[in-house]
Amino acid sequence: MEGSTASRAAIQWAATEAVRRGGELVVANVYDWRVIGARAPIGGAIADDARVRAELLVDSAVADARTFEPNVNVRGEAVQGSPGHTLITASTSSDLMVVGSRGRGGFASLMLGSVGQQVATHAAGPVVVVRGRPDIAGGPIVVGVDGSPSADHVVGVALAEAAARGTGVVAIRAYTSNDPPVGSRAPIRLENPEERREAEYETLVNDVASWKEKYPRMRCRRRSRGRGPHRVVLDRTARHDTEG
Repeated sequence: MEGSTASRAAIQWAATEAVRRGGELVVANVYDWRVIGARAPIGGAIADDARVRAELLVDSAVADARTFEPNVNVRGEAVQGSPGHTLITASTSSDLMVVGSRGRGGFASLMLGSVGQQVATHAAGPVVVVRGRPDIAGGPIVVGVDGSPSADHVVGVALAEAAARGTGVVAIRAYTSNDPPVGSRAPIRLENPEERREAEYETLVNDVASWKEKYPRMRCRRRSRGRGPHRVVLDRTARHDTEG
C-alpha cells in the first residue's frame, strides 16, 4: 500500500474479508530509499526519513482498516526492499494477498501497475486485485472458463469462495467467430451463429460438469462471439461481485 485511493480501496476490501474469514490482516508498506545509478552512496538521514514516512503510512492504513471494520484484527509492517519481490515472497506464508489497481477506465482498466501485475502473476497463492467497488457485498462470482487445467483450478477456488459467501457462480466461456476477416483471400466458410453458440455452450457445460455435481448452485452463461475474453468478463463483472 502507498496511501493512494487504490490502496485505501484494497484496505477496505481486505479488512472486510479478514473479519469474514476470522483471520489476521497484515497491512504492509514496502519501501526502498536507494537511488539506482547514484554516483555516491546514499543513506543516513535519507534512509531514516524514508523509514519514518513508511511507518507513518502504515499507521494511517491500520487506522483506516479499523475505521472500515472496527472488529478487524490488524497490524502493520514497514518493510525495506523491492515491493514486487517482497510481496511475492510474503505470499508463500499468506492465505490471500490483496493489492490495489491503478486503472482509470478504458484501456487503463486492464493495467494493474507494475507491482500489482508482478504479484498477480507470480504469487504463491490466491491474489485479489481490488478495483472499482471495495464495499460490494452481493451478487455472484464471475469466472472465465477456457477448458485449461489452470481454469479448472480457478473454478474450484471461485466455487469455494461462493459457498463461503452464500452466493452463486456465473461461469463464462468467451469465443470469437471463425469466419475469415473482411478482405481476406481465405476461402469463404461462414459458420452458423446459433450452432456455434450451442457448441460453445456445450463445451462450457462439459468443462464445469464435475464441479456442478458438487456445487449445484453454479449457473453457466454463454457469451456472444466477436469480443475478446477480457472484455466479456470485465463487462459481466460490472454487475457482479468478483472476477476470477
